[in-house]
Amino acid sequence: MKPIGILGGGQLALMLSQAAHRLGFETIIFDPDPDACAASEADQHFACSYTDKQALKNFADACSICTYEFENISKDCLVYLLGYGVRIPQGLKALQVSQNRQAEKLFFQELALKEPSLEINPVPFILLDPDEPLNENLNQYLPGILKSLTGGYDGKNQSNIQDRTALEPITQKTLLEKKIKLQAEFSMIALGQQTGETLFFPVIENTHSAGILQLSQTPSKHTTPQIESKLRSFARLAVQELGYIGVIAFEFFLSTSGEIFINEMAPRPHNSGHLTIEACGVSQFEGHLRAISGMTITETDLELIVSKACMHNLLGLDYKLQALRLSTGDFHFYDYGKKEARAGRKMGHLTKIEL
Repeated sequence: MKPIGILGGGQLALMLSQAAHRLGFETIIFDPDPDACAASEADQHFACSYTDKQALKNFADACSICTYEFENISKDCLVYLLGYGVRIPQGLKALQVSQNRQAEKLFFQELALKEPSLEINPVPFILLDPDEPLNENLNQYLPGILKSLTGGYDGKNQSNIQDRTALEPITQKTLLEKKIKLQAEFSMIALGQQTGETLFFPVIENTHSAGILQLSQTPSKHTTPQIESKLRSFARLAVQELGYIGVIAFEFFLSTSGEIFINEMAPRPHNSGHLTIEACGVSQFEGHLRAISGMTITETDLELIVSKACMHNLLGLDYKLQALRLSTGDFHFYDYGKKEARAGRKMGHLTKIEL
C-alpha cells in the first residue's frame, strides 16, 4: 500500500505518523512550514504551499489515502487532490461545515430538529451584520462571546462581551454566543467506519482557560448513563449526516440548570483525545487510521483499559518546567519538538493514568 498522506504537519500529524508506523504504514505530510514538527516522524515532507498545484499533484501521486489534521485547509486543495484520484475518507462536508461558525450552528440546529427528544441544541447565538442595525433582542444573548465566522480556534478571534456598550462597530459578519453557566464541558470522540457504523471513545471531561484546553480527564465526573446516551445519539446522527469516516470530536456543554448544548465539532483527532494513547485499547490516532484505511475495529477496542486518565496540555515557554511539576505517579510526557515556544502555544502534553 502507498503511504498515507497527511495535510498539515502539527502535533496531530506527528502522533498520526507514530501510530501509522506501529500499524506498518508510511506517512507523507504536506505542510508549508519547513520546521513542521511532524516532519521528524513522517517518511516524507512536502514543504510547499497548499496552492502549489504541481506539488499537490506529486503528493497525490505518492499516496492513495489522504487525511487532514486541521480545519483551515481550503476546499480547493482537497478538490484538486480528489481530481487526481486520492481518497479522502473524511470527505468535504464536515470540513466545510466546521470552517464557518454560522454553517456549523445551522447544521446543529437541523440535527436538533431531527431528534428533538435528545434535548440538545446549539449554544444560543445571533448573527451580527454590519449592514443591519443591532437586533432589538440582542440583550438576551448577553453576556456573551463575540466570535469571528472563520479562523477561530484555541480562543483566537473571540472576545467576551458583558453588555451592548462593549460592542465595537461591527465591520464584518460576526456571531454573538450567549455565555452558558457551565457545570461541565465534555468531548465525545466518535469514529465513523466505512461500514456505516459509528463507534465511540469514553466521554472526556475538559477544563479550559482563555479558550485553550488545559486539562482532560476520563471517566467524567459529571456524566450519567443518560447524558452519555444522548451525547452518543447526537454525535451518531451528525456522523451519518456528514457521511464521515474517521475520528471526529464533538464538544458539549452541561449547564448548571442541567441543559445540554452542542458547542462545536472538529473533524479530525482532538486535543482531548491524546489521553486515549494510554487510556484505551486503541488510541484515537490508531482508530482514525484504521477507519480511513478500512481495517477492522470494534467498540471494545475503544474502551478504557485503565481506571482513570487525565491529560495536561503543556503550554508556552516554561512547558518543560510544567511537565517536571506534574511528573508524579504513572505519567507519560510528550514533547512535540516545536522549534519555537510562545505564550499559549501547545508544546507538549503529559498524561497520568491509574490502573
